Order: sequence, then C-alpha cells, then structure tokens
Amino acid sequence: MQAIKTMQPSRSQHYYVSNFDPSINSIEAWCEEVDRARETNGWNDHECLSRVASCLKGDARVWLGEWVSNDRTWSNFKREFIPLCPGKLDYANILFDAMNKTSDKYPSYAEYARCTLLRLKIVRGISDDLRTLIVIRGLDNAQVRAAAANANLAPDTIVSFLSIYTKPLAGKRDRVVEHKIHSYVTKPLDASVPKCYNCNRFGHVSRICRQPKSNMSNSRPSHIPSETTCSVQPSSSNTCTFCKKSGHTEDKCFIKAKSVQHN
Repeated sequence: MQAIKTMQPSRSQHYYVSNFDPSINSIEAWCEEVDRARETNGWNDHECLSRVASCLKGDARVWLGEWVSNDRTWSNFKREFIPLCPGKLDYANILFDAMNKTSDKYPSYAEYARCTLLRLKIVRGISDDLRTLIVIRGLDNAQVRAAAANANLAPDTIVSFLSIYTKPLAGKRDRVVEHKIHSYVTKPLDASVPKCYNCNRFGHVSRICRQPKSNMSNSRPSHIPSETTCSVQPSSSNTCTFCKKSGHTEDKCFIKAKSVQHN
C-alpha cells in the first residue's frame, strides 16, 4: 500500500476557492480564480465541479440544482452558466444594502465594520473616506459613533479601533432578571402558593410576614373571614370589655384567648 501511494501523484491540499454570488461577484473573475486553483491542484473537470459546487450562493446554487446536462464538467459549467450571470453588477443595490445595515444585528462593532467594508469593496469608485463614513453611520451606539467620528479613521484602521468597544449586554440582562423577580413576587406559580394579605405578595402568609403590619381586614377578600372575627354569633347585647365587640363577654372572648396563647 505504501508503494502504491508513492506512485500516485502528490496533490497540494492548500487550495481555496471564494464563494460566488452572481448578484455581488463577477463571474469572469471567479472563473479565473477556479482555473488557477484547478491548475495548481491538478483537478480534472469532474473534480473541479464537485469542489466548487459548495461555493455557489444565491441564484447560482438554484441554477446548479436545476441544471440538466449529460456533460456535468467544469468546462460545460462555464459555457452554460456565464451567459446566465449579469454582465454588470448592480452597484446601486449593493451600496443601498450596505448603507441600510446597522451594528445591532452583529455580535460586535468590529464584525459589523468588517462585513460592511467587504461589501463596500465591491462597489467601484467609492473613496476610502466615504467607506469609513458609511461604516460609522451604521453604529447604533451614539458614544461609539462619536468616538469613531472624532478619531480620523481609515478603512484599514476602523476595525481595530472598534474592536476595543463591546456591546452593552449587562443592562439587558439586569432587566430580564428584574422582570423574573417581579413576576415571582406578584404572580402565583400555581394555585397552591399562599398569598400574604399584609404585603399582597405570594410565597408566605400574613402571620410570618416581615413587613410592617397593616390593616389586613381591608386587604383580605370578602369571602375569607378575618382573623379578628369571632366565631360566636351575637345572641345578646352584652359587650366584651377586651375587644369592644358586642355579642359575648370577656371570659368568652376568642381574641383574648388567642392573644394569651400567643403571649
């Protein structure tokens, strides 16, 4: 097996072919790049086509999926696909898309600047100062945008400058945590969670509430009896000297017995 491998021609594994999107790339320049990689690595027509198929993007990938041909080779691919691509790129649309992009869709400011510069590089005739201004215009943070505008940056320095800034994520995380805490203390998790009628929060009852005691009889629902309500219905005009309520005497007062038990 080793002897057979030594007889086979060695091929370079260091090859790279750029992605191709007919809306933003030139078909002639891309085919020249593929031809150079084909000659360097010794690809035949079939191997070349199988390798560059994964590089097709956008409409080119759709065309390849609908391509019906008995001669599926790289040479035939170039002959049939070059007429399908536009002769001139739509630079106005590319520039419009680049100017509408903002940094809020990217994980970092440096990544936004890198992707925008690569897209603006396709459009010919734009100066370096205009490319820099378009990138700075899309920064969603006012402080970072002002710092970049005052730093006199160029396309080859704006990415490294923006790499020192990180997007503020702590404030958003704090708002999420605060929302979760607020939901826990104001809404019951299920029907079995008790509610305190002293502070109107869930998770404990009023007798163990640490908040200052309030008039619990006012906050308690009408269908729940108050703790201070006597279970004995008033049957006489006697008035209790302890709780000042009529219907019973002090020796039969439920509130006095309860207070003595607590003491």
